[in-house]
Amino acid sequence: LVMELLRGEELTRQLAARGRLALDHLAHLMRQACSGIQAAHDAGVVHRDLKPDNLFVTERDGRPFVKVLDFGISKFASALTDDHAVTREGSMLGTPYYMPPEQVRGAKDLDARADVYALGVMLYELVTGRRPYEADTPIAVLLKHAADPLPRPRDVVPDLPAGVEQVILRALAKKPEDRYANMGEFAAVLESLAHATLPSSPA
Repeated sequence: LVMELLRGEELTRQLAARGRLALDHLAHLMRQACSGIQAAHDAGVVHRDLKPDNLFVTERDGRPFVKVLDFGISKFASALTDDHAVTREGSMLGTPYYMPPEQVRGAKDLDARADVYALGVMLYELVTGRRPYEADTPIAVLLKHAADPLPRPRDVVPDLPAGVEQVILRALAKKPEDRYANMGEFAAVLESLAHATLPSSPA
């Protein structure tokens, strides 16, 4: 078995070391992630467990380059393929902090918008320094994703640019049809974040 040797670090480590990331750097990383995830979607695969631990930041041509890791609980999207053998239909697998409401409810036909939601949670965390939903138990976190209103990013970071907040709010819409339709659309919007100014992390 031959596998690629990656040199770098998980996005989790960058967040822990730097706190909130500069928007130009953040937007570049998220666009890289969108590109990799879109490639999976083009092959009919929904990741279903996107989180900072599964985005590995390495380097290519002198710039940060993101690799998407761990497709262990991914599944084929029924809209693109008839093969449902990867995981059991209706199973609720994934990481509670990044799980979209429809996955919490055990929906059978997750599509690209489930991964848009998970990446939106990461974007929220990267610009505010915290996850949108916290609770004492995994089940309580899941219930918050399914039913609780989203805490607005500008309530956490009051001087966050309004345009950045709007991107996050759309990515984290409760209804899949209200989110970005695919990673390509999400990436195009992320391009605009590189030109916004993110407030410095608090001391």
